[in-house]
Amino acid sequence: MIRLKRVGLIWAVCLSACGDPVQQHIDTIIEGRDGIDDAKLSLNMAKGTAIEPVIHAFEDHSLSTRARLDLADALYRLYLREDDGRIFASLVAALEDPVPEVRAGVARAVG
Repeated sequence: MIRLKRVGLIWAVCLSACGDPVQQHIDTIIEGRDGIDDAKLSLNMAKGTAIEPVIHAFEDHSLSTRARLDLADALYRLYLREDDGRIFASLVAALEDPVPEVRAGVARAVG
């Protein structure tokens, strides 16, 4: 019984210390840290589990324009892999974004 509690405690500590890898990649993009391209690739490989968090981050107008452009790129790459209508709808909606650079960046991303 004590051993099970110990394993449970170790698992809980690891989860809180390690965090969600999808969110860590999103944070790397948002913060502009080294490894943005690796973070985009990892989000693409995460496939379905990354869709909602990336859309949510991309639609956050409080983020910097640079972060939103990088998230748009990551989102479009994810769309190519997953063909999920939610992604496409988010990107199309951004074509009417109040920030001209975001509109232009999304237009470039989707072709």
